[in-house]
Amino acid sequence: MVGKLRFRDRIRSAGHRVFAVVQQRRKLSEKAEAEVKKLYRQLMGTTRAVLREAHSAVAAAKRRAKTLAPVLRQRVQGLGQQIKSLSRLTQRVLEQIKGRVLKGDTHHPNKVLSVFETHTEAIRKRKKAKPNALGKLVKVQEAEGQFITDYQVCRQRVPDGNLWEPSLERHQQLFGGPPHMVTADPGFALAANEQEATARGVPRVALPRRGRLSAARRAHQKQR
Repeated sequence: MVGKLRFRDRIRSAGHRVFAVVQQRRKLSEKAEAEVKKLYRQLMGTTRAVLREAHSAVAAAKRRAKTLAPVLRQRVQGLGQQIKSLSRLTQRVLEQIKGRVLKGDTHHPNKVLSVFETHTEAIRKRKKAKPNALGKLVKVQEAEGQFITDYQVCRQRVPDGNLWEPSLERHQQLFGGPPHMVTADPGFALAANEQEATARGVPRVALPRRGRLSAARRAHQKQR
Protein backbone atom coordinates (compact mmCIF):
# COMPACT_ATOMS: atom_id res chain seq x y z
CA MET A 1 0.00 0.00 0.00
CA VAL A 2 2.74 2.48 0.98
CA GLY A 3 5.75 0.43 -0.07
CA LYS A 4 8.11 -1.56 2.11
CA LEU A 5 8.64 -0.33 5.67
CA ARG A 6 11.78 -1.78 7.19
CA PHE A 7 11.75 -3.08 10.74
CA ARG A 8 13.37 -5.92 12.63
CA ASP A 9 11.36 -9.01 13.56
CA ARG A 10 12.01 -9.63 17.27
CA ILE A 11 9.39 -12.32 17.88
CA ARG A 12 11.98 -15.07 18.16
CA SER A 13 14.24 -13.29 20.66
CA ALA A 14 11.22 -12.27 22.78
CA GLY A 15 9.93 -15.85 22.73
CA HIS A 16 13.27 -17.20 23.94
CA ARG A 17 13.28 -14.79 26.88
CA VAL A 18 9.68 -15.58 27.81
CA PHE A 19 10.53 -19.30 27.82
CA ALA A 20 13.60 -18.60 29.97
CA VAL A 21 11.46 -16.64 32.45
CA VAL A 22 9.06 -19.59 32.78
CA GLN A 23 11.96 -21.95 33.41
CA GLN A 24 13.53 -19.71 36.06
CA ARG A 25 10.17 -19.18 37.79
CA ARG A 26 10.12 -22.88 38.64
CA LYS A 27 13.28 -22.51 40.72
CA LEU A 28 12.80 -21.23 44.26
CA SER A 29 16.06 -19.41 44.87
CA GLU A 30 17.42 -15.88 45.10
CA LYS A 31 19.70 -16.55 42.14
CA ALA A 32 16.70 -17.56 40.01
CA GLU A 33 14.78 -14.46 41.10
CA ALA A 34 17.72 -12.26 40.10
CA GLU A 35 17.89 -14.03 36.73
CA VAL A 36 14.15 -13.45 36.21
CA LYS A 37 14.60 -9.70 36.75
CA LYS A 38 17.51 -9.69 34.32
CA LEU A 39 15.44 -11.48 31.68
CA TYR A 40 12.53 -9.09 32.20
CA ARG A 41 14.83 -6.09 31.73
CA GLN A 42 16.05 -7.59 28.46
CA LEU A 43 12.48 -8.29 27.37
CA MET A 44 11.45 -4.75 28.25
CA GLY A 45 14.37 -3.42 26.21
CA THR A 46 13.25 -5.50 23.24
CA THR A 47 9.69 -4.23 23.63
CA ARG A 48 10.82 -0.59 23.74
CA ALA A 49 12.81 -1.14 20.54
CA VAL A 50 9.66 -2.49 18.87
CA LEU A 51 7.71 0.55 20.03
CA ARG A 52 10.33 2.91 18.58
CA GLU A 53 10.28 1.11 15.24
CA ALA A 54 6.48 1.07 15.21
CA HIS A 55 6.42 4.83 15.80
CA SER A 56 8.90 5.35 12.94
CA ALA A 57 6.91 3.04 10.64
CA VAL A 58 3.67 4.92 11.29
CA ALA A 59 5.37 8.27 10.60
CA ALA A 60 6.87 6.94 7.35
CA ALA A 61 3.55 5.46 6.26
CA LYS A 62 1.78 8.78 6.83
CA ARG A 63 4.34 10.64 4.72
CA ARG A 64 4.00 8.19 1.84
CA ALA A 65 0.21 8.06 2.12
CA LYS A 66 -0.05 11.72 1.05
CA THR A 67 0.36 10.63 -2.57
CA LEU A 68 -2.30 7.89 -2.35
CA ALA A 69 -5.97 7.99 -3.22
CA PRO A 70 -8.30 9.18 -0.41
CA VAL A 71 -9.65 5.68 0.24
CA LEU A 72 -6.16 4.19 0.67
CA ARG A 73 -5.08 7.19 2.72
CA GLN A 74 -7.94 6.51 5.16
CA ARG A 75 -6.91 2.86 5.46
CA VAL A 76 -3.33 3.88 6.28
CA GLN A 77 -4.60 6.33 8.90
CA GLY A 78 -6.80 3.64 10.43
CA LEU A 79 -3.92 1.17 10.66
CA GLY A 80 -1.72 3.87 12.17
CA GLN A 81 -4.36 4.56 14.82
CA GLN A 82 -4.51 0.86 15.70
CA ILE A 83 -0.74 0.77 16.15
CA LYS A 84 -0.88 3.87 18.35
CA SER A 85 -3.57 2.29 20.55
CA LEU A 86 -1.56 -0.92 20.93
CA SER A 87 1.55 1.14 21.67
CA ARG A 88 -0.22 2.94 24.53
CA LEU A 89 -1.36 -0.39 25.99
CA THR A 90 2.13 -1.82 25.63
CA GLN A 91 3.57 1.18 27.47
CA ARG A 92 1.12 0.53 30.33
CA VAL A 93 2.22 -3.11 30.43
CA LEU A 94 5.86 -2.00 30.66
CA GLU A 95 4.98 0.20 33.63
CA GLN A 96 3.22 -2.75 35.28
CA ILE A 97 6.25 -5.01 34.81
CA LYS A 98 8.53 -2.33 36.18
CA GLY A 99 6.41 -1.95 39.29
CA ARG A 100 5.47 -5.60 39.87
CA VAL A 101 8.64 -7.47 38.89
CA LEU A 102 11.46 -4.99 39.35
CA LYS A 103 10.10 -3.03 42.33
CA GLY A 104 7.94 -5.71 43.97
CA ASP A 105 4.72 -3.64 43.92
CA THR A 106 1.95 -6.19 43.26
CA HIS A 107 -0.90 -3.68 43.77
CA HIS A 108 -0.51 -1.77 40.53
CA PRO A 109 -3.81 0.04 39.72
CA ASN A 110 -5.68 -0.47 36.44
CA LYS A 111 -3.75 -3.53 35.34
CA VAL A 112 -3.84 -4.49 31.68
CA LEU A 113 -4.49 -8.24 31.55
CA SER A 114 -5.42 -8.43 27.87
CA VAL A 115 -4.54 -6.13 24.98
CA PHE A 116 -7.60 -7.37 23.07
CA GLU A 117 -10.14 -7.12 25.91
CA THR A 118 -8.81 -4.29 28.05
CA HIS A 119 -11.80 -4.47 30.41
CA THR A 120 -10.69 -7.92 31.62
CA GLU A 121 -10.18 -8.21 35.39
CA ALA A 122 -8.55 -10.76 37.70
CA ILE A 123 -11.16 -12.66 39.71
CA ARG A 124 -9.97 -14.45 42.85
CA LYS A 125 -11.54 -17.90 43.05
CA ARG A 126 -10.06 -18.86 46.45
CA LYS A 127 -9.59 -22.43 45.25
CA LYS A 128 -6.29 -24.31 45.03
CA ALA A 129 -7.22 -25.89 41.71
CA LYS A 130 -8.45 -22.56 40.31
CA PRO A 131 -6.89 -19.73 42.34
CA ASN A 132 -7.63 -16.98 39.80
CA ALA A 133 -9.69 -16.38 36.70
CA LEU A 134 -9.70 -13.68 34.04
CA GLY A 135 -12.84 -12.01 32.75
CA LYS A 136 -15.80 -10.13 34.20
CA LEU A 137 -18.00 -11.00 37.16
CA VAL A 138 -21.47 -12.15 36.10
CA LYS A 139 -24.33 -12.48 38.58
CA VAL A 140 -27.00 -15.01 37.60
CA GLN A 141 -30.38 -15.35 39.33
CA GLU A 142 -32.39 -18.53 39.09
CA ALA A 143 -35.93 -19.43 40.12
CA GLU A 144 -37.40 -22.82 40.89
CA GLY A 145 -36.57 -25.36 38.19
CA GLN A 146 -33.30 -23.53 37.42
CA PHE A 147 -35.02 -20.98 35.20
CA ILE A 148 -32.75 -17.96 34.79
CA THR A 149 -34.76 -14.89 35.72
CA ASP A 150 -32.05 -12.22 35.61
CA TYR A 151 -28.34 -11.67 35.04
CA GLN A 152 -25.91 -8.81 35.37
CA VAL A 153 -22.40 -8.28 33.98
CA CYS A 154 -20.58 -6.14 36.54
CA ARG A 155 -18.51 -3.37 35.00
CA GLN A 156 -16.11 -3.55 37.95
CA ARG A 157 -15.35 -6.34 40.39
CA VAL A 158 -17.46 -6.04 43.54
CA PRO A 159 -17.79 -8.32 46.58
CA ASP A 160 -20.51 -10.94 46.14
CA GLY A 161 -22.29 -9.72 49.26
CA ASN A 162 -22.91 -6.33 47.69
CA LEU A 163 -25.08 -7.93 45.00
CA TRP A 164 -27.54 -9.43 47.49
CA GLU A 165 -29.87 -6.49 48.06
CA PRO A 166 -30.10 -5.52 44.35
CA SER A 167 -30.93 -9.17 43.56
CA LEU A 168 -33.80 -9.19 46.05
CA GLU A 169 -35.02 -5.89 44.65
CA ARG A 170 -34.88 -7.26 41.11
CA HIS A 171 -36.92 -10.32 42.12
CA GLN A 172 -39.50 -8.01 43.69
CA GLN A 173 -39.78 -6.05 40.43
CA LEU A 174 -40.13 -9.18 38.29
CA PHE A 175 -42.62 -11.13 40.41
CA GLY A 176 -44.34 -8.48 42.49
CA GLY A 177 -43.31 -9.95 45.84
CA PRO A 178 -40.47 -11.54 47.82
CA PRO A 179 -39.37 -15.11 47.09
CA HIS A 180 -40.52 -17.97 49.36
CA MET A 181 -36.91 -19.07 49.88
CA VAL A 182 -33.50 -17.66 48.93
CA THR A 183 -30.02 -19.15 48.81
CA ALA A 184 -26.70 -18.13 47.29
CA ASP A 185 -22.99 -18.86 47.24
CA PRO A 186 -20.94 -18.53 50.46
CA GLY A 187 -19.71 -15.11 49.30
CA PHE A 188 -23.19 -13.75 50.05
CA ALA A 189 -23.28 -15.19 53.57
CA LEU A 190 -23.38 -12.08 55.75
CA ALA A 191 -25.54 -11.47 58.79
CA ALA A 192 -26.67 -8.18 57.27
CA ASN A 193 -27.84 -10.00 54.15
CA GLU A 194 -29.87 -12.47 56.17
CA GLN A 195 -31.48 -9.60 58.06
CA GLU A 196 -32.20 -7.78 54.79
CA ALA A 197 -33.99 -10.81 53.33
CA THR A 198 -36.02 -11.30 56.51
CA ALA A 199 -36.99 -7.63 56.57
CA ARG A 200 -38.23 -7.94 52.98
CA GLY A 201 -40.55 -10.77 53.99
CA VAL A 202 -38.59 -13.81 52.83
CA PRO A 203 -39.73 -16.77 55.01
CA ARG A 204 -36.65 -18.97 54.49
CA VAL A 205 -33.05 -17.78 54.08
CA ALA A 206 -30.26 -20.31 53.48
CA LEU A 207 -26.81 -18.78 53.12
CA PRO A 208 -24.00 -21.34 53.58
CA ARG A 209 -20.82 -19.98 55.08
CA ARG A 210 -17.22 -20.85 54.29
CA GLY A 211 -15.37 -23.23 56.60
CA ARG A 212 -16.71 -25.38 59.38
CA LEU A 213 -19.76 -24.38 61.38
CA SER A 214 -19.29 -23.38 64.99
CA ALA A 215 -21.06 -25.38 67.70
CA ALA A 216 -23.49 -22.51 68.29
CA ARG A 217 -24.25 -22.27 64.58
CA ARG A 218 -24.87 -26.02 64.30
CA ALA A 219 -27.20 -25.93 67.30
CA HIS A 220 -29.07 -22.96 65.81
CA GLN A 221 -29.53 -24.74 62.48
CA LYS A 222 -30.69 -27.88 64.24
CA GLN A 223 -33.35 -25.91 66.07
CA ARG A 224 -34.52 -24.31 62.82
